[in-house]
Amino acid sequence: MKLFFQKIIRLNIGWDELIPGDLVREWDFLKDQLVQIEKCPIERWVQYQTDGKLHLFCDASMKAYGAVVYVVNQLGESRLLTAKSKLSPSKSVTLPRLELMAACLGSLLLQPVCVPPFVEFPKEYKGLQSLLRHFNFDWDLK
Repeated sequence: MKLFFQKIIRLNIGWDELIPGDLVREWDFLKDQLVQIEKCPIERWVQYQTDGKLHLFCDASMKAYGAVVYVVNQLGESRLLTAKSKLSPSKSVTLPRLELMAACLGSLLLQPVCVPPFVEFPKEYKGLQSLLRHFNFDWDLK
């Protein structure tokens, strides 16, 4: 949806003007796909379990970047905790820069869910501490 609206904005079409036929067809397709969302249930509440592990996934393309945090229990069941996507800037940005922006977004998503004492960090997460300090996050991963 965001990409679709960005296309329209870049065409400088006024509010009282018709959009081109190819964008009308794309809108009809997107509208039909929205109905399919009802078939994808997303749990709104996740019970905290001490055996759960947090997973952060960040990715980027030349069009958009995003991050998702989910928890996986010992049975391998996963639950979405939070996610965020953003459009790539309109000015030219390199893919490595966009990947870094996705990592920054991911670290922002982790901040509210990684509040001690609710989350205990194993040794392999200590490297995250320096990344977060680099982006001016002030909380300590114990």
